[in-house]
Amino acid sequence: VLLSMIAFVCRKEKWFHTFVQKIKRVPGSILRNLRKADYLPMAILISCLSMFVFVGNTMKLHAYGNEAIRYVFLTFPLLSSVLITFAYFLLRRIPKIGKKSVWVISVLVLAILVKVQLTAPCYCLCQHFGDYQDV
Repeated sequence: VLLSMIAFVCRKEKWFHTFVQKIKRVPGSILRNLRKADYLPMAILISCLSMFVFVGNTMKLHAYGNEAIRYVFLTFPLLSSVLITFAYFLLRRIPKIGKKSVWVISVLVLAILVKVQLTAPCYCLCQHFGDYQDV
């Protein structure tokens, strides 16, 4: 209602006509962008999220604690690749970083990997007791 009142009051203004023309072009540009979009990251993201939901609804993850990671461990590389792709496309939009976004993402991923390797314990490997060291 408020928008229609503003449109009625400003219907003869020049800026309003240019605004209306820009608004009319939005659905066409959205359709063009959807046609040439890459849906692979979205499909991977949906599969990872559905895996988390399925495992979460099937079993009591909070009862297993750190051992529950093994049930969703296979989706970690897929989810990581989706997040890196999303960050890459976001960084490409920044004017001063645009062409260097591959290097920025590479350094960022390397820093995250080094931090995780130095600080995080690995819950996904079986722990051995005693002198048994055979792989």
